[in-house]
Parts: sequence; C-alpha cells; structure tokens
Amino acid sequence: MKITLIYPKVGKGKAAPLSLLSLASQVDAEIIDERLGPVQTDANLIGITANTGEQLKNAVQIAKNLRKRECKIIWGGNHATILPEQVLRSGLADFVIRGEGEIPLKELLAGNIVNGVCYLKDSKFIENGFGQCGPLKIFDYDNRIGIYDYSYLEFSRGCPFSCSHCLNSVHFKKYRTHDPVEYSAFIRRTAQKHKIKRFWFVDDNFFATPKALELLGLLKDADLEFEIPGVHIECIKDYGVELSDLREAGVKTMYIGVESGSERILRMLNKNLKLDDLFSVNRKLTGFNVVYNFMAGFPGETDEDFTATINVIKRLLSENPEASVSPLYAYTPYPGTALYDRSIKAGFIPPDSLEGWANFNWSNIRLPWVSAKRKKQIEDMYKWALFLGKKPSHVIRNGFARAGLVLMMPVLRPIAWRKCQ
Repeated sequence: MKITLIYPKVGKGKAAPLSLLSLASQVDAEIIDERLGPVQTDANLIGITANTGEQLKNAVQIAKNLRKRECKIIWGGNHATILPEQVLRSGLADFVIRGEGEIPLKELLAGNIVNGVCYLKDSKFIENGFGQCGPLKIFDYDNRIGIYDYSYLEFSRGCPFSCSHCLNSVHFKKYRTHDPVEYSAFIRRTAQKHKIKRFWFVDDNFFATPKALELLGLLKDADLEFEIPGVHIECIKDYGVELSDLREAGVKTMYIGVESGSERILRMLNKNLKLDDLFSVNRKLTGFNVVYNFMAGFPGETDEDFTATINVIKRLLSENPEASVSPLYAYTPYPGTALYDRSIKAGFIPPDSLEGWANFNWSNIRLPWVSAKRKKQIEDMYKWALFLGKKPSHVIRNGFARAGLVLMMPVLRPIAWRKCQ
C-alpha cells in the first residue's frame, strides 16, 4: 500500500510540517507539501491535515480532486478534530482521526479501529473519542528542511492551562515533554547536518516545565539562536538569573500571549494572568526581542475593555523599548472551546458546511456583538499595531524591510497611534 500525507497550502511563510513528519516517522509514507509544489500522487491511501479557514479551503479542493479516482482518504488536524462528523458527511473523507494521530494512524493501517478514529457506518456517525497520547518521539528531519523559511522544533506538546478561547485543550489531551538531554543532542545533530543557525520552538507553552530551562542550559555552547512563541507570564514571572541564562543559551525572541488588557476579560478567558505580573516581567525582559500578542472582539467585551487593552499596550511599550506587539487579532469562535458556547448564546451563527468553514475568516464572519465601528478599529489595529513601538514589530523579519521601516518610524509611529485610539 502506498501512503501519501498532504499538507495543503496556507499563508505566505513556509515551515517544515512537523505534524506530518511525526506521522511519517511512524508509518512508511511520503509527504507532499502543497506550498512547495502541486499535489500529484497515485497513492491508494491519502492523509490530509487542515486548520479552519484558508488551509481547509485548499484541503477541500485537494480532496475533491482525489475523489475522482479510487483511494481512501483520512483527515486529521484541528478542523477535523473539532467537527469530525461534518467532515465525514461531506463525502471527502473515509475516516477522521481526532487529536494526535501517531498511534491511531498506525493502528488503522493495521486494520484496528481505536480511540480517535471516526467514520460513518450505514450513515451513522461512529465517534471514538480522541487519539491516545503516547510519549513524544524524536524523528530526524529529511533533507527538505533547508528549503523552508523556518526550522521548527517541538520540545513539548499540549499545555497545562485551559484558556476558554484556545483550541489546545481540545486537540491535545495530555501535556508532556521530550527528555532534555536527548532533545538537546537532536538539536545539535540537526543544526550540524542541515547547517541551521536559528530555530523556532512551536510549543504552545514552552516554559510550563523546568525541563525547558534544562534544555536551553545544555545548549549554551552550541552557538545557536532560538525564537520562542509560546510564552505564558505565569511561567516566567519569578525568573531572575534564569533570564541571563536564556540570553546565554541564544534565546533572541519571545512571543507572549496576553490577549486582553482587561482584568475582567482575562478572567473570562481563564487566562491565569495578572497584569501586575505582566508589567513586572516586561521591565525585566531587556535584551530580548519581545512580541506581545493581543486579541479583541470577545463576546461581552465593552468599550472600557477595549480601551484597557490599548492602555496596557501603551504601558508595555513605554516601559520596555525592546518590546513590540503583533497585529491585533480578532477573536474567532471555534467549536469545542468553552468560549464557543458563549458565542452561540450571544448570537453567533456558525457555518453549516465544510465549504462554509473553509471561508471562515474575520472578513466574512458576523459577530453580532461587534459593532461596525469596533470592527473597523480592530482592522486598523491589525495593520498598524506593528508600528506602535519604538522599533517596528519583531514579527517583521526581512532585513531590508526592517531597515527601511526603522528609518520611517518617526513618521509611522504617530500615525499608528492615531489609528489605534
């Protein structure tokens, strides 16, 4: 049996598809990344992964093309995990694997229906919970790693927190990590083999375990650089000398999820974050490129809550000249999250088809609690938040673009603040 795992196109940047690489390390399968070229395969078993929105739209088209010939199609990834029955009833999938796929896929190929494998039997939806969470296994990257824009690492999987807006608690049912000694050796081996200098950890909450500090400590002499997007204030609020250790280990950029400047909204999100801790940590994070992530448009969010977010951004940037913010993201209701039920009660009408979810994005969904004025504010902040700090946001990585924007900041920054008030 020939098996092909497909990663549909999404976004502009390209990073190695770790989820498919992990699956391919468990079964004998080829990987086709649509971002690198067209999908062409004669395999008789196809695996497709997709997130809601743009990637799902491309996945739907791929599956429709594959349905023109004889083959079995298995869907996985975030969207299939949250809406498995809808994916199956679309006619574009024979099986859906919910949650982590390494164990269920291997068992399914052996003819066993285990936890996580969903299907239709005589038009009845058979749901088998979520895939078993086994220990994380190290797998070597293939030679294509060098052609990607980012070199991803996954030291831990899942998150011990349970934020009400986040899909993590839906997709990953168990938090665990690699062994620091073994994983540090893997990083060194990968860096040397593929001539990689800078890595990006995709962990949802990198510092949730002391093992993260142990891992970085083992890499102090490796002369590597790291970006860490999954940082929670609660996990680093007591760091002192540890911050110096992070600098020595090569940590250059940290992305910190704040979400809102309103204490009330933070409680609603079950964020487990206190603003006093945020400000205290911010003042200590000198020497790092710090990017704060915020959102707006939550159900029940008031003008006062929105203003509080702007004020917190202003304070963070004024107290740390190295800090910046990412584009202001709009809250999007996802099935399975605690906040989704509240969104439904507030009047949100979800798409009723796979194609509807494929077109699901901020520009074409209606959130009844978000006024036209607020939507315009959020859209303006999405564009202009990159220029609120003393430097362009660190999410802008292109060297030539940054150099030009640095020169333009005296003009851009005042405009950005006017747009974001």
